[in-house]
Amino acid sequence: MEESKIMKVFDTKDRLRCVCLDSGEAAVVDEKGCILLRIEKCRHMEFAEHGFVKVRTGVMEAMRNQELQNMLTKGFGHEDKYMIPTTYYVDIKSGHPYSSLPDIERYGDFEIACMGDYLCTRTKQYYQVKGTPDHILMGQRGLYIEIPCYNAPDNSIVDKMIDKYPVFKKRCQIRGDEDRLYWKLRCFKDGSVLLMDDEGVHYHLSCDTETGEPVKRNLGKMDSEAARAMMTKRLQDIEMESDARFMAEKKRKKEEKERQRRDALKGMTQVEPFVIGGKWGLRMNGRIAVPPIYRTIERPIGYYCVMEASYGCWGVMAVDGRVEIEPRYEKVVLNEDGTAELTVFKGKVITKRLGD
Repeated sequence: MEESKIMKVFDTKDRLRCVCLDSGEAAVVDEKGCILLRIEKCRHMEFAEHGFVKVRTGVMEAMRNQELQNMLTKGFGHEDKYMIPTTYYVDIKSGHPYSSLPDIERYGDFEIACMGDYLCTRTKQYYQVKGTPDHILMGQRGLYIEIPCYNAPDNSIVDKMIDKYPVFKKRCQIRGDEDRLYWKLRCFKDGSVLLMDDEGVHYHLSCDTETGEPVKRNLGKMDSEAARAMMTKRLQDIEMESDARFMAEKKRKKEEKERQRRDALKGMTQVEPFVIGGKWGLRMNGRIAVPPIYRTIERPIGYYCVMEASYGCWGVMAVDGRVEIEPRYEKVVLNEDGTAELTVFKGKVITKRLGD
């Protein structure tokens, strides 16, 4: 237990308790007695939905609570801005009070409290902005969410950034970090980002390829010319590494897509040409696999067939409709070994292996 002694238990829920302390304050404590939330003296406190507590206090106590008065002067969801409420709600995560219970919008592992026209973070470093839930954007792989920031950061913040442009930045919350918010400065091709906290510490946020968890790498501050030069070099290295990872992932996805396509081709049996209105297509098991858009289509050999797009212009397509050889040859012959003999207009024949 943290110094204070529990004098009274108001409510219990899921191994948590709403209590009154010997200091006169109210608190939410866990099963070990550790204080998760501490608020001023109140008459009663009980658990509400979504990780909030409902607090009832007296008129005089409410009038002395400056945070409640500030909340209402901003028009924060209360019907009468001149009336100090004696009942209000507090977010256990952020410790921030609300005049009524907010709606909660979920974005993967993230939660945003919606109160009237405001979007509110549930982080210890509290942030609110006017907006609607669709203004929240999720970063690649769910590493972070972007929260709009419609005003330029203070100069004291901008001066700490290695990237001072554009002036308008995004506020970000990192998955698993409910303490603070960050400024998004730069995106890299592999989906990782450059962030900065309000103290000026820069971070490279990426995704662990094995666990999928966020990896936050401390890059330091911009507090000297030497630090700026070192940071610039680090970011150049990060960008090169990011480009390499992006190209490797792009290649992997392309190869995987092609593998899936070839597996699908193996299941495409009983494919036959058909003609409608003088145009030819392919039908598989009675259904149209390729619409009738060609002048001629020959019977398939394996997974491929010869087609004529216009008079004298022959090529090869797969039975799923993908053009393998553009129709610009005088004649095309398919062989059982997976090769195609292509006759160019001057009579020269070249051989090409399909699928390469």
